[in-house]
Order: sequence, then structure tokens, then C-alpha cells
Amino acid sequence: MKNIKMRNAITCIITLVTVIGFLFLFITIQSGVSNVLKRTSREEMVASLNGQNVIISEYVQHQEELLQQFGKAPVIREFLKDVTNTQKQAAA
Repeated sequence: MKNIKMRNAITCIITLVTVIGFLFLFITIQSGVSNVLKRTSREEMVASLNGQNVIISEYVQHQEELLQQFGKAPVIREFLKDVTNTQKQAAA
């Protein structure tokens, strides 16, 4: 009878230590994976934002160049000298 009580006590202690160990491992791994996922998603969002920023900057720069070329066109210059002339307006 004494051996059975001792065996039950040892089994309960081993079970409790095992459960606490598994719980510690679960929490440690869960927080590590969570941190890695957060960092990865932030890096991907920053990369995506930088890519969009580059595309927008290139588009704006290209449109500025087109607008400058348009403003330097001889037809536009002639029209701006005489804005009431409908023939020049149609040509512009």
C-alpha cells in the first residue's frame, strides 16, 4: 500500500513537471514565432511601400518632363503670345 501511494505521488510530480515544461516550451516558441512573423510582415510592408514610392516618384518625374517639353513647344509659345487667336488655339 505504501509503494502504491509513493508511486502515485512520483507519477503526479513527474506529470506536473512535464506539463510545466511543455507549457514553458509552448510559450517560448509561440512568442518567438510571433515576433518573427511580425518582423517579416513589417519588412514586407516597408519593401512594398518603398516600391510604390519609387514608382510614384518616377511617374511624377516623367510627367514633369512631359509638361516642360509641352511648354517649350513652338506651337504653345505662339499661342501664348496671342491667346485670342482661335487658329493658334486649335493648333495648340
